[in-house]
Amino acid sequence: DKHEEHKLLVSLVQTCAAVGDHAAASRYFERAEALLSEDEAAQCERHKLRAVMMYFARDYRAAALSTEKAIDAARDLGLSYEVAVNLHNLGDILVRLEDYPRAYGALKQSLAVADELGYERLSNHDRMFLAFLDARAGESEGDKILAQGIRYAEANDFTWDVLGGRFLQARLLEHRGDQDGARLEYQRVRDLARGSGNR
Repeated sequence: DKHEEHKLLVSLVQTCAAVGDHAAASRYFERAEALLSEDEAAQCERHKLRAVMMYFARDYRAAALSTEKAIDAARDLGLSYEVAVNLHNLGDILVRLEDYPRAYGALKQSLAVADELGYERLSNHDRMFLAFLDARAGESEGDKILAQGIRYAEANDFTWDVLGGRFLQARLLEHRGDQDGARLEYQRVRDLARGSGNR
């Protein structure tokens, strides 16, 4: 079944990209592209997938462009969850590019859709990013909300979300000049990433 094979190839692309094998990720991506080249939903998925590949290769500008295409395609197809998750991904990428105003806008939109549809995990992840941005801007509740989000992710074994939350916490400490605290948090992130095979 072509659709099942496409799903498998998508997973292989994500896995290879996450472990740092960009060449293998690119090969699987090309196979997926050839398999369902005219299917609009599959094209939407591949925009997101290309963004993930670029994200793991730390080419954040290219990742942002692919994510914007994924958002547009998902909106055209009426795929609400895909809109929400791609808006979240765009917010994450823009945080890494330190484009905080645009990141805030993307994450607020993602949160609105995720809350409306009842996607608790995505809502929590959005709130962690928004809490980071609020705390960075001096909002007193930001630290508390970020810590709550990390605890929720840890309690549910959402490793990717824990990595993201702790990374944000480290960046916040670094922004405030707490170099020792930031270093300790970055080490936790690195150790967790290594332990889960994420390079």
